[in-house]
Amino acid sequence: MAQRPFDDPEAARQFIAQCLAVLRGQRREVGAAAIGQALGGSASTVRGYLTGSTDSVPVGFCVELGRLAQIPAHDVLRALGLLPPGLPETPASSVPGAPLRAVEALLHDPEGAERFATRVFRISSGLRYRCPSHEVAHFTLRSGHTPLPYDEAERLARLAAVEGRPLAEELHRDREYWSLRLELRARVETALRSAGEHSWQGDPGTDLWDRLRTEDGRAPQVLVQDPVAATSTAPVADPDGSLPTLLFVGGRQLIGTAAALLAQALGRQYVLVRSLTEVAQGGSLVPVRRDLVGGRTTAWTSAAAHIREQALAGTPWAAVVLVRPYVFSAEDGLDDAALDHLRHTPARIVFCRPSAAMLAWWAKRQERTAGRFRYHRPARRAETARVLDAVAAVLGERARDDDLTVRLPEPHKERDEGTEQEFGAEFPAAVADLQPRIAWWVLRRLSETDPGRLPRQLVPTSRLAQWSELLAADPRALRPAPL
Repeated sequence: MAQRPFDDPEAARQFIAQCLAVLRGQRREVGAAAIGQALGGSASTVRGYLTGSTDSVPVGFCVELGRLAQIPAHDVLRALGLLPPGLPETPASSVPGAPLRAVEALLHDPEGAERFATRVFRISSGLRYRCPSHEVAHFTLRSGHTPLPYDEAERLARLAAVEGRPLAEELHRDREYWSLRLELRARVETALRSAGEHSWQGDPGTDLWDRLRTEDGRAPQVLVQDPVAATSTAPVADPDGSLPTLLFVGGRQLIGTAAALLAQALGRQYVLVRSLTEVAQGGSLVPVRRDLVGGRTTAWTSAAAHIREQALAGTPWAAVVLVRPYVFSAEDGLDDAALDHLRHTPARIVFCRPSAAMLAWWAKRQERTAGRFRYHRPARRAETARVLDAVAAVLGERARDDDLTVRLPEPHKERDEGTEQEFGAEFPAAVADLQPRIAWWVLRRLSETDPGRLPRQLVPTSRLAQWSELLAADPRALRPAPL
């Protein structure tokens, strides 16, 4: 149990009273002895915390008590003052995302809670259709503490089975920064293994998170996740089978939110094909350990096989699946086997091809996030263009009338979309607002084959349903740029 005292004693007392009330409602023992036994603390110490006779209450005790009362992790962190008031009361998923899991794991690590301060916040993007685009955990080393020797951080990372290490050039430039990064990853890695797609950012040489630099100019330690498009959802309990599986082909940052919004509106499972998941029976996604690059094709094969098997059984997978173009790339060119799965899939394909300007924006964004050491913009753009050409050729071979192809327009041509900060972490409005527009356009195309059901009968709480009147009057949602 972490021993760092809570900064606001009155808030701690109110939170403890809330937990005790919840426990009483669950007809559970709330005496010091019972709670001490459940949390692994002495009755006398716990009694002091419960009665307020001690001057301060450790954060770790509050977190453990909240967990005992079955209070959701994000509510615990908010009550402890560790989340800003801007975070929505209802998270995008009932399961906490990677940033919240990392903060909770650190608070349950006595030494980690002593060494690091944390802050969690969300960023929304878009002008007409604002939507959460980034959930962020920012970690800073507390005053009086210093980075571990790099060899010690490396040892901790190895024991925690943390994969990936800084490049030699990166380590040479800032050894202390990478020591902190490995230490943080080692302390929270286990909690993140089933937390969806996330990334550590803020590396030296990148500028996306410059606003979070420390007073002495040190680059920030930031864990980032897209709260809408980066985490797959659970299988649908009672699928109606009225629509085939929908397969989006495009980048997550460019079209992932559109796929997730559409799945939410239709009451379908959203599936992000990624190296570290395997599709199991019933469409559930199981975390696995794979090489991040080589595992892409294996993950896509798993998803494609499930799509095919469900279609053959007459029960189409009730899912909106997102597969990214890099899945179809190989070290020596193109992956013919992966393309063949695409060629023969019974799913209805939605191919979202970015314009040259959109692709250039995406490449610059990747460089600002990963740094020039790891991301060579011209080479990646050329590789992406080659793969997109191959996907377009496959769709031409399929010659299916129900496949949909749409070009993603240039990101900075829409003059009424507002002025963007050139180096802001949020997405440009023309990129963010494109997501619901594309989802709405696909929805209208689906309604051509099911006019009695779509788009009127959407899940009422979905974002597309809430934006339906605005989208219905939006000319860019009705006529996106065709290829």
